[in-house]
Amino acid sequence: MGKSLATFQKSKSTWATVGSTSLPLAQAGPSRTSENENMDEDIKPDMEAVQKEEKKQLTKRKGGLRTAAQIRQEAEELAAERAAALAAEAERGEGSGSGHAQGPGETVHRDSSGRIVDVEKLKREAKEKEEEEKRKAREREEWSKGMVQRQGREDRARQEREMGERDVAR
Repeated sequence: MGKSLATFQKSKSTWATVGSTSLPLAQAGPSRTSENENMDEDIKPDMEAVQKEEKKQLTKRKGGLRTAAQIRQEAEELAAERAAALAAEAERGEGSGSGHAQGPGETVHRDSSGRIVDVEKLKREAKEKEEEEKRKAREREEWSKGMVQRQGREDRARQEREMGERDVAR
């Protein structure tokens, strides 16, 4: 019994307690100060703005019978609104200075440290590296064949070019 109690004795702390450690409780009940009431009024939505927004939504689409010209005009107006919204969004995106022109549906790829990775750039670099390796392989193959064979190929190519340029007389 002595050993287990000896190992878990409370040590004397060098920390000093300043002030109370309990948090103050919020006052419950209907009693409010005038300051709290002012804050609640600021938070409440403006009823006129809400009504304007509802009216705007109600007038967006008309019911009843419509002619093809009316439907076409409505579709053109909707397309113009969307184009203006996209242009405004693109302008805001350019002004942010991020340097990446990615649309809302594009996936953002990041590396292990959290930096944005340009996948298209990586693909281009891989393609260039592969083309460079192919070029070097052709070069090694060319140099391994020998100088006499290369000279013979160049001579044959020159002769064929000359024959192609000559007029054919019969």
